[in-house]
Amino acid sequence: MTLGDIIKEYRTKTGMTMDHFAVKSDLSKGYISMLEKGVHPRNNKPIVPSIQTIEKVAIALGQSFDAVFNALDDTQEIFVRKKSDDEDTISLSKIAEPVLYSKRIPILGRIAAGVPILCDEYLEGYEPVDDDRIDYALRVKGDSMFSTIQPGSLIYVDQDGEITNGSIVVALINGDDATVKRFYKYSDDEIVLRADNPNYGERTYSAKDVMILGKVRKSVNCFD
Repeated sequence: MTLGDIIKEYRTKTGMTMDHFAVKSDLSKGYISMLEKGVHPRNNKPIVPSIQTIEKVAIALGQSFDAVFNALDDTQEIFVRKKSDDEDTISLSKIAEPVLYSKRIPILGRIAAGVPILCDEYLEGYEPVDDDRIDYALRVKGDSMFSTIQPGSLIYVDQDGEITNGSIVVALINGDDATVKRFYKYSDDEIVLRADNPNYGERTYSAKDVMILGKVRKSVNCFD
C-alpha cells in the first residue's frame, strides 16, 4: 500500500472527511488529496512522502511511525518509460530501497534564523535518522540562512561535532536566545555569527556570552 492508500482506507472505515484528517495530521487538504491520488497534478509524477509526513499521518491514525512505515510496500517511487509499438507510454513502477535507521531523535522546537529569539524546547515529535552523530532536530524560523537553509526546514544537530570557522552552528546567546548561523572565531575573546542571506549582517559577541549547542549536519525542507 502507498501512504495515500492507507489514509483513504482509514477515512473510508471511519467516515472521516479529508478536512478533518487534514486537521488531525497537520497536513494540507490539497496534499492529502495528492497522496490519495498518488501523483502530483502539476507534473504527473508520483508523490514521495517525506519521513515527517509519514510521522504526521501515523499520529493522525493513532499508530506508531514504525507500524505505518512497515505497511508501505516500498520506500521509493519512480517512473519507468516503456516502449510500445505505436507510442511511448509512461507507467508507474516501484522499487524498494531498504533504509536502516540507527536511532530516533527528538524534534525539540523552533530556532531563529534571523535575530536571535528564544528557542522554545517543546517536543514536536521524533525523527528516525541513520546517522549516529545526530542528537536532535530543530525547526528553523526566519530567512537569514536562506538559501542554504529555508524557513521551516528541520536542521539536524550534532552536539559534539567539531566546530571550525565556517561551520553552521546552533548557538545560545546570553543563556536565553538561540540562533543558527555560521561560526567564526578569530580571537579568544570574540565570536562572530554570520548569516548566509546577504540581507543580514554579521554580529560579534563576547566569547563568554555565546554557548555553542552543536554543529548542524544537514537540513531538510519540510514543505511537501
